[in-house]
This record gives sequence, C-alpha cells and structure tokens, in this order.
Amino acid sequence: MNETMTKLVNHSGWEEITSELTAYRDHLKLLGAQAFQAEDPRLVEKLTDQWREVELAILSIKDTRNKIAKLAATAPSDISSTPLTKEERIGIVSQSIEDALNVTDDLFNLENWKAVDTCLCKSTVCDLRGYLLTAIELEIDSAEIVDALRDLKERFEEENPEVPFYGFSMRRQHPPEVWSQLAEAYKLMSVAADALDWAEANNNAEEESFRDLVISISSVETWLYRVFGDYDLKVGDDQQRSFNARVRALSEGQFYVPWWNMDPSAKVETWQIAEAARRLPAILEATKELQASGPKEKDSESAKEETEAVAEESSLN
Repeated sequence: MNETMTKLVNHSGWEEITSELTAYRDHLKLLGAQAFQAEDPRLVEKLTDQWREVELAILSIKDTRNKIAKLAATAPSDISSTPLTKEERIGIVSQSIEDALNVTDDLFNLENWKAVDTCLCKSTVCDLRGYLLTAIELEIDSAEIVDALRDLKERFEEENPEVPFYGFSMRRQHPPEVWSQLAEAYKLMSVAADALDWAEANNNAEEESFRDLVISISSVETWLYRVFGDYDLKVGDDQQRSFNARVRALSEGQFYVPWWNMDPSAKVETWQIAEAARRLPAILEATKELQASGPKEKDSESAKEETEAVAEESSLN
C-alpha cells in the first residue's frame, strides 16, 4: 500500500470522531428510554430521529475511510511530483504482464492441480484482465494476454469441469483496480488453502497461536467476500464458501472470529480485513515454526507473543 495513503487511513482522527459520535448516540438512546418511561411519544420520536442521524453519520465516516483504504490498496508505492511518462508506464506494465505470463505457463504445464493452484489460476486471470485493459489504453500488443486467458480457461475447466469462474467471462467488465484487488485476494487464498490444510491436521483450539492462525485465515476469505459486495460484482466463489465453512468448523464453539460481526456499530471495515489478510503468510510461517519447536519449549503465551511480533513486523513492511 502507498505509505502516504496508509497514514491517512490510520489517522487517529477517524477513531476520535467516531468515538465521540458513538458516545453521543448512546446518550440519545438513554434519553429515549427515559422519555419512553415518561410516556412522552413526541420526545421519543424526536430522539429516535436524532439517534438515526448520528448513526448514519458514524456509518458515513466508516464508509469514507473504507473508500480511502481502497485507493491506498492500489496506489503506487511512491508518489512523485512528476507523473510517469507513457514509456515508463509501458515498461512497468510490460514487466507485470511478463510475470503473469510466466505464471500462466507454470499452471498450464502443471500435471496435478491442488486447491492452491486453482486459487493461483484465479489470481492470474484477474491480473491479466486488469493488464488487458491497461494494455489497450497504452496501445501495447495484447495478443499474448488474450492467448494466456484462453490457455488458463482451458486448463481451469479441465481441472474444474463443473465450477465456472466469472473471471473468464469477457462480458464482465471492471476497472483495473477492481481486478487488482481480486487478484491479490485470490493470491492470498492460495496461502489460506495451505494454511487450512495445516490447521486441520494440527487442530489445537486451546493454543492461542492456533486461534490466531485460524482467525487470520478467515480474514482472507472474508476479504474476498467483501470485495464482491463492496463493488456490487454480483458473483460468488465456491472456494471462498468452502473456506468459510472449514473455518467455522475449526472455530465454532471455540473462539470468536471478529470479521463476521455484521452489527453496523461493530462491523470491521474492509480495509482492516485486507490488512489482516496480508499478514497471513507471516503468521502461518511463525505458527508452523512454533509447532515444530514443541509445546514443552514454549507455552501458549510465548507462542502468541512471537506470532503477533511476526505479524506486526509484516504489517510494517
């Protein structure tokens, strides 16, 4: 994410304003309850209207912050006072296209696909869809991109004959930044696929490091689900639903997953879920190392501290 935009998203003012408005909203609720007990319907109606206006203001602030986070997710790493020339943009995009084509070759020639590979395929397709639009804009030859999409579609359908993927439909058109977010989410889904397999084979809900890992896995599938809704894509994904069900099986009755709270006053914003999702690779690696070291060497508290330290370091990089 862009550093300047990230600082804006993380500015303390958002929380301060929201906290003040939340306190005022709760005060209005209390006054409304007192007016109800006093049997003053006019005052109850007035206070209810005010409470609703404050609640809308809180939601609007959260929505604005979320929109800025979306911009930050796709903004260049460094903002320069001098815009990139067309030639510079062509060079950057051409390299990205080449990288995606290399992944395409690897996937197309892979003999046996796993869930990880299906996620990587979806990620690459979304990348290519975004690059296709940019290539047309910059007048870059897009023939290789079209060929790659055709090859991936053939290979994907060979491995998943009954599971269509919306990314292959050329009737579906989205801005490059939407395809970019989908590509990143699906790439992290490939990490989540590996993490889920490991978590199910090493299920220990009593360990805080294990719970942190499962919550981190859930942030990835939740982020993908949120992108669908935030951009009104009107699509679903069987893998996302499957991952959600598997996380629920690991967590149900054991611990709380914060991303699933849909209460408007406590709902976690999409940008926060995306940040948590990006920390999954580091958390998975740390959790595996802790497990390998043996429970006798590290208790659950030290395990949690090390996992959180790795996650914090990852988020700062």
